[in-house]
Amino acid sequence: WARNMIRSPEVERMAVRFDARPRPLAVPGARIPLARMPGDAARLRVAKLPALECLERVDCGRGGDVWHSPGFLARPAADALLDNALTWRFRQERVRVFGRRHDVPRLTAWFADAGLTYTYSGLALAPAPLPPALDGLRQRLRAATGLAFNSVLANLYRDGRDRMGWHADDEPALGAEIHIASVSLGAMRTLRFRAKAERRYTFNIDLGHGSLLLMRHPTQRHWQHCLPTRANVSAPRVNLTFRHIAHTAPG
Repeated sequence: WARNMIRSPEVERMAVRFDARPRPLAVPGARIPLARMPGDAARLRVAKLPALECLERVDCGRGGDVWHSPGFLARPAADALLDNALTWRFRQERVRVFGRRHDVPRLTAWFADAGLTYTYSGLALAPAPLPPALDGLRQRLRAATGLAFNSVLANLYRDGRDRMGWHADDEPALGAEIHIASVSLGAMRTLRFRAKAERRYTFNIDLGHGSLLLMRHPTQRHWQHCLPTRANVSAPRVNLTFRHIAHTAPG
């Protein structure tokens, strides 16, 4: 179903086409410049979590605890998961802005354990059970990070025109300590960050096929992120954001 929503005929014929740029390698002690970050924050410093040694820690400071693994999923596993994801029933959500309703510039699908409900950006989402592929990925993320997730919000960006505006994942349903694990599939897109208190502090991370971005508490309190448009991207991207719903909205 979702393949019919992809705008580019070229993508429809070829199933998936990715950016050809090589992903950076994690080299111990390496420092990689980030965009427009003042002073000592303008670098990536490689660090390690106990179970996932390939994670790079983004030395962003200002309350951020952000980790990145460019090759979390091997290419064959990422390819298979993307093919599976493109069969899911994504929805076109609509939001009201200044009294007028507009299509959200991406498609969404919501998966969660039984009994959970969630409101995201003012939208009440009805979850479906986690497919086996997502449940397996959830178990791998738990083993890698020590974090337990009970829900997944999947976003389908059909091409570079689809986007996500500035926001923080800080809905009350996510509780006092919010951890977000984001797995990217398909076309490489750039995620931008800016500090809430001082918006001149920004940095960018390119999220490639099979990559993992981990935003640990208290990142959502102090930073916002967005996914801007990218005119030269014609292929789709699926983003899987694993989260833990601490309590559900009254229903």
